[in-house]
Amino acid sequence: MEGLDTRTRTVVRSVVSGYRRKSATRRIGIFIALDDATIRRLRMTVAHLKKQMDRRFTRLQREMNARFVGVDRRFISVDDRFDAVDQRFDAVDQRFDGMDRRVARWTRIRNEIRGPREFK
Repeated sequence: MEGLDTRTRTVVRSVVSGYRRKSATRRIGIFIALDDATIRRLRMTVAHLKKQMDRRFTRLQREMNARFVGVDRRFISVDDRFDAVDQRFDAVDQRFDGMDRRVARWTRIRNEIRGPREFK
């Protein structure tokens, strides 16, 4: 490590010491994960583990609720868009009903004037 600056030496030492620590734990069959929910210390009590797990599940619940709030907003906006399309279809149906009434009225008036039309 001669000829290296202080920062590089520090990084090399931390990498090497981390490697040694990992290799030592793997030799004896211990696997350590950063988000492991198991008992971290040998003397951790069940109450402390419960408290830790409750904290993790509370955070997870908050994250899931935040995601579902976004999904609910999207569903509401899609429902609003469908409602708008339904209103447009209802307006078109009313226009067609009005046209049907006018055609029926004009047909009735024409039949009164000319008589019923016979099809051959």
